[in-house]
Amino acid sequence: MYIPGISTIYVDRQSGKNFDRPAYQKMLKKLKCNDVVYIKSIDRLGRNYDEVLEQWRRLVKEKRVDIVVIDMLLLDTRREKNLVGTFLSDIVLQILSFVAENERNDIRQ
Repeated sequence: MYIPGISTIYVDRQSGKNFDRPAYQKMLKKLKCNDVVYIKSIDRLGRNYDEVLEQWRRLVKEKRVDIVVIDMLLLDTRREKNLVGTFLSDIVLQILSFVAENERNDIRQ
């Protein structure tokens, strides 16, 4: 998939069970305020509910970058930067993070 304006692509070949992945850590170091991170789906970010929520907060609040989850347009922090937009994004993020961790648990079983 080609998205205009993307300058760097980070690919991890490891499980999303945690965020100690080399490419993810490299990306974190390179991100600057107002950068945009595109993620194919929330389970590509991670499969641990608590850590996905924590990393999302870290990226959006601390690093001040925007996140676009390509297959879930409700998870696009560039739009609706108000209380309602944030609320809806948070709800969708929590649901999808739960589903991703649940899928990981099913795979392990």
